[in-house]
Amino acid sequence: MAILRKSSFLDYIMFVLSCVSIVSLTSCGTRTEEARPAESMKVIRMDKAVAQYRMRDTVFRDSVRSVYAKPLAFLFSVTGRGEVSDSSLYEYSCSRPVDVFTHLVDSLLPDIGAVEPVLGEVNARIRRLLPKAGIGALYAIVSPYNQSIFTTDSIMLIGLNHYLGADFEGYKYFETYQRVNKRIDQLQYDVAEAAVGSAYPMSTDADATVLSHLLYQGALIEAKMQLVPDADLADALGYTAEQLEWMDANEAQAWDALITRNLLYSQSVTDAGRLILPSPSTTILHPDSPGRAGRYIGYRIVQAYLDANPDAALSDLLSPSFYAGQQTLLNARYTPAVK
Repeated sequence: MAILRKSSFLDYIMFVLSCVSIVSLTSCGTRTEEARPAESMKVIRMDKAVAQYRMRDTVFRDSVRSVYAKPLAFLFSVTGRGEVSDSSLYEYSCSRPVDVFTHLVDSLLPDIGAVEPVLGEVNARIRRLLPKAGIGALYAIVSPYNQSIFTTDSIMLIGLNHYLGADFEGYKYFETYQRVNKRIDQLQYDVAEAAVGSAYPMSTDADATVLSHLLYQGALIEAKMQLVPDADLADALGYTAEQLEWMDANEAQAWDALITRNLLYSQSVTDAGRLILPSPSTTILHPDSPGRAGRYIGYRIVQAYLDANPDAALSDLLSPSFYAGQQTLLNARYTPAVK
């Protein structure tokens, strides 16, 4: 039986008390939306516990593996680290990403409390508008990959090391179009898209057209606009204000390029990817076009559809009957004007 030093015992008591708070926070889904429709969602700093793991005693380590059993298992699954054990968690705690970024997150993001009420409002809106979706318990991690968020139906892992600011020196190896979104006020948009995309993934088959991809992506942007309080379209698209201005001014030309180059009904996955995947520019449409221009076009079609069909629910837009429907474009009456 381990003998606890006084300081170790006090640390353990404080850790257990914090765990009680964690349990109560992760159980908040049992409350009705009517009672507390915008309950703040706590981002639980599991990254701190993991970073301390290699330096602490057996009692602390056992508690970390017990309290964070499910999110740690999910983290080790998505990072390919196998089973969670004392030795495997110790090894992860010593890894270079954890060693470097945990300190940087603490120094550059000393308080993420400002975004937690926003995430609570996002979750309340999801519950109201998209009952199939929801934000699971939020756990901060250090993500060793370019992906910042990993989600299941009950857990969402957030790589806070991806939100240290566009000018952060450590991001210099990223291209400009990637750095622009690496800031904390982008987190609510990423969380919303991850929650919606997980609950309403695009249903594709061999006959899926570029248009269906554009419509689905447009529906995701519309979801972010409806779910994030005071949403900004440039932020929802991952654009700067200047990039959105360019797309607004060249919308008709981009649409014309899709049609004249026979892209709209192409079943090429490559064509779809060139239009919707992150990139410096969408050269398939225009050399000066911002990346992912297909998402902008998809969103504009969705907006036209909602103007013509104001009773359409957000869940309708995320269903195959919408984005793969034969009549959707016709019903949208989308005709961008030359500016």
